[in-house]
Formats: sequence, C-alpha cells, structure tokens
Amino acid sequence: GGVEVDLNNAEQHGGFAEQGQPPDATLTAWAALGLAAANGSEPARSQAGAFLRTRPIEKATDGDVALRVLALDSLGERVDGSLHGVAL
Repeated sequence: GGVEVDLNNAEQHGGFAEQGQPPDATLTAWAALGLAAANGSEPARSQAGAFLRTRPIEKATDGDVALRVLALDSLGERVDGSLHGVAL
C-alpha cells in the first residue's frame, strides 16, 4: 500500500510522519520537496525546514544527508559545508 501524507499538515513540531508514527527526517525531506514543487503553504515549508535543520544526522546514510540537503535547498535554505557538524 501507499503512504498518504498531507503536505500542508505537519505535526506541531514541523516534522511529517505516517499515521500513528513519530515524525521522520526522511519523510519530512520528501514532503519538503513536494511542498516546494507544489508551492505549498509558507508555514508548512518553514516548519519542515526548521525540523530538518534541528534533527541530528549522525546515523544518517550518505543518501539521507543528500536528500536533506536537497530538501533544504528546495525550501530556499542555504547549506554551507556542514550540517549538524557533518562535513558535506
């Protein structure tokens, strides 16, 4: 089955999650790309960006980091050199 995500309804802390699950940085990054592509609401875009900037990434794969950087860039946020202390 597919995953349904309401791109204009982030959890109150800004992250996106599957129903009944805690917010997830990877799903939030994909949602951020969708919000940017669909010109989603500014509050939802801002919340998604804040969530992605503040989530630790020390256990993330290279693909997870690349997705997060791409998502932040799509939201108009500049990521220079490192993200949460991880060199890019």
